[in-house]
Amino acid sequence: MSKMTIYLRRFGLIGCFFVFLSGCTSAPTVTFEQMAKWQDGIFISEFGGFSVETPDGWSSLDDNEIAAQVEGMENVIYGTPSVDDKQFQTSDGLYPLILVTEVDSDSETPVFASAFVIFERMGAVAQMTVNTEDKYLEILKQGYLEEDAHGIRYRFGDVYSKTIGGIDYRCLPITIEAYQVEQLFAVRLKDNFAIGLIFTVTDENPELLEEAFSAFSVFP
Repeated sequence: MSKMTIYLRRFGLIGCFFVFLSGCTSAPTVTFEQMAKWQDGIFISEFGGFSVETPDGWSSLDDNEIAAQVEGMENVIYGTPSVDDKQFQTSDGLYPLILVTEVDSDSETPVFASAFVIFERMGAVAQMTVNTEDKYLEILKQGYLEEDAHGIRYRFGDVYSKTIGGIDYRCLPITIEAYQVEQLFAVRLKDNFAIGLIFTVTDENPELLEEAFSAFSVFP
């Protein structure tokens, strides 16, 4: 298992906080290609209205590497593979993009950062009850607190609005004290999807968060 994989798993990026909102719902008109694709080395989501260009010193994981990070989650599409429309329309969600940077350091705390893009399909019940971004983040927070019972020790900041790549999100800052890591979970709701961005940096390298933000732009 690579050092990066260990960090992703430890830092709470791999989990089941998202599929709890999935379930039976009417199929959206959006196609897989409109949701996520690569074009000339740039990740594009026509549905999400944004594009992502990998910053210098960062790399984007390929489909197989993404699948390895989120293995075990059922009915979720990993990466941007070729899938038929039926498979996409019946999926619970999509993890199409992970950006990472990992730089060797002499200090005991590694230089590490990552950025996830997630599209979670919200089921019919969720659409009635989780009708605001703040409600979504409230439920997400409860999921983290359940993990807190295992001694990971999460600390939460206040929810606030932030523009990332020209688009407004509601954001929940999370400190993972056990690993000296800061996370920012940004979310917005569109149609029957929750569009989530998860940014993770070590305490010693908060500037990498701004580098991750800089990757996002409005599309088209």
